[in-house]
Amino acid sequence: MFNDTNPLLSLSKVSFAYRALPVLEAVNWSWQRGQQWACLGPNGAGKTTLAKLLGRQLRCASGAIRKCEEIEAGRTAYVCFEQQQELCARDRRLDDSEFRSDASDPGTTVARTISRGEAPHPAMAEWVHRLGVEHILERGIRYISTGEMRKTLLLRAILGDPQLLILDSPMDGLDRASQREMADILEHLLGTDIKVLLLCRRIEDIPARISHVLVLDRGRVVCAGAADEVLGSAPVRDLMNPAMPTLQTLPPPGRRPYQLVPGQALLELRGVNVSYGDITVLQDLDWTLRPGQHCSISGPNGSGKTTL
Repeated sequence: MFNDTNPLLSLSKVSFAYRALPVLEAVNWSWQRGQQWACLGPNGAGKTTLAKLLGRQLRCASGAIRKCEEIEAGRTAYVCFEQQQELCARDRRLDDSEFRSDASDPGTTVARTISRGEAPHPAMAEWVHRLGVEHILERGIRYISTGEMRKTLLLRAILGDPQLLILDSPMDGLDRASQREMADILEHLLGTDIKVLLLCRRIEDIPARISHVLVLDRGRVVCAGAADEVLGSAPVRDLMNPAMPTLQTLPPPGRRPYQLVPGQALLELRGVNVSYGDITVLQDLDWTLRPGQHCSISGPNGSGKTTL
């Protein structure tokens, strides 16, 4: 049954299936005014399906979703990693560099992506400064880092004046510095009038301003309630931090179709330079990887790790 206290959102026995496989099963949930919610669960828990149902990208197979008048009349914005892939794929399809005299097509800029080609939003300058993206506004979206793209999509959604903003795993793919920046942005957002629903795969990604948590596992509600109570419960801790499986004995290595030359480097880079247009990605890089060594490449977003 729906709650009678005029909640922002109510779900009553909501179910959904992909090709007869249940993804959400009889989900009951109520979001009361004044609450800030996160939806927590491992991969395959049903979080993304829930988000798409709320954004009307999908229709529930059974049950009912009720929204208060302000959310029903307003826009629901959904920000996810797939949007980044779709925008970049579209930009690549439209690339006309082979027909240009300079053989370079910057593609859709960050500023145009944010504004959707329309007149700038009155609050754009304020949010651009708050998210720290002034320096990339005229850069093509294919040439920005994961963290910068995440900010671009978030800013585009915010300036669409949504009544409900759903953020799907906003910390995924970010380095530690970018995660700290995103955490600060989320804390600020949760203090505004925008209703924000966070979808999280890790307990540590839930901001302090979140007051309530809905936990899903395999399409079912594990528990829902005050954040401290839910996150402190043993079932939720066990679900989100499962015991590591016992490692089995590894098979012997297969025979190599080649021979390593004693003393010779496996990989050697000398004076390597890479740039996209006028953007320098790698400059005068010297690096040697020798037999027996194992290397971890670290650095902030935009440092050139992916290019290397």
